[in-house]
Amino acid sequence: MSGIDSLMKEKQAQDYWLRRFLAFVVDAILIFAIVAIAAAVIAIPSILLGFTTGTPSISWLASGGYSALFSIIFFIYFVFAEVTTGSSLGKRVFHLKVVSSDGSIPDVFQALIRNVAKVYWVLVFLDVVVGLATSKDYRFKLSDRYARTSVVSA
Repeated sequence: MSGIDSLMKEKQAQDYWLRRFLAFVVDAILIFAIVAIAAAVIAIPSILLGFTTGTPSISWLASGGYSALFSIIFFIYFVFAEVTTGSSLGKRVFHLKVVSSDGSIPDVFQALIRNVAKVYWVLVFLDVVVGLATSKDYRFKLSDRYARTSVVSA
């Protein structure tokens, strides 16, 4: 039986992944707000300066700059949170914690490995699906297996 089979049949697996998903949503909203404020702080002066010169320019924002900024901050946020406290704000809200195989808080290398997929949503999806499809334990996404980490109830 794979992690996907467990997810389809076991209430405990469904509850676990619902909590992880909701924690992820809380973190995404938090980072979105931070990046939106940062982008506004950067864009507003550019727009105002552009009006005085006749050529407002926020092309960096429209050409993927916002998305790139979001991805970088999202990745750094998760790595920093897991290395310092073992959990992001979203994980704390849902009483979850990332631990290494010995039960300690992950080190920087482990946090980098388990969060690298968070730079792009398709990679996050693949990390979870491939991890569940190739493991008998429903608690591990693929990068958790490589990082030797897991998400547990706090």
